[in-house]
Amino acid sequence: MKRSYKTGRYDSLSGVGTICGARTGKVLHISVRNKYCSICIKAEKLNKEPAIHKCYKNWGRDCSSTSMEADTIVGFYFYDGSQKENEENYIPQLKKCGLYEKLQNALKYLTWNAKSLLQNKDSNRVGTFKSVISKCIGGKRINFGLRGSYQTRCYAAVVTFNTGKPISCLSNILKTKPGKVAVEFENKKRHAQIAYGTKKRSVIRKVKYTTTDKDYSPQAEKPDAPPAEMELRKVEHMHILRD
Repeated sequence: MKRSYKTGRYDSLSGVGTICGARTGKVLHISVRNKYCSICIKAEKLNKEPAIHKCYKNWGRDCSSTSMEADTIVGFYFYDGSQKENEENYIPQLKKCGLYEKLQNALKYLTWNAKSLLQNKDSNRVGTFKSVISKCIGGKRINFGLRGSYQTRCYAAVVTFNTGKPISCLSNILKTKPGKVAVEFENKKRHAQIAYGTKKRSVIRKVKYTTTDKDYSPQAEKPDAPPAEMELRKVEHMHILRD
């Protein structure tokens, strides 16, 4: 996260990336990036080797805070390759036999129609989870990114968001019995959320406009492709017709 104020620039020391399921609406994966470790910084100031500790710093101080989000998302879908160092790379062989080029051509049609494959989904669910994280970390009031507190609070937010019963889940982990008041509070809050969601879906909104604007969003007239790209598509289409 990056913010600019009159007094100067603010770069966040920690960041979190999240993926929520399109059908379940629950958090599927979460990744945290930290640029600071209090033990390492203290040892560096004293020109000493840091003591043996669990270091939560996994992002460089010279790297921008705005690139944290992109790195977390890439880490969700692409493997880092640490366990595949001894495996053979077949990409040169695929390029030599021509199969790699065919795969690239097939992916072009996916990239050209990527917007239609998104099914008009939004990121509202992720925004809701972000509000839960804000409650756990207290916004920017206190810096919890010095050690592992920020990461722990993000994981606690996942339990709260996915289950709705954080106290009961913590009691199950500790093999203790949750208090009666806590159970009643969690059940009451859960029933209120379900009732609110049911009521919201049952409300029939009056549609004011039944037609779409032909000059707006997907209905707008799209510009023609560049001449070079049109020639490439013509050649590829002719190859398809010949095959």
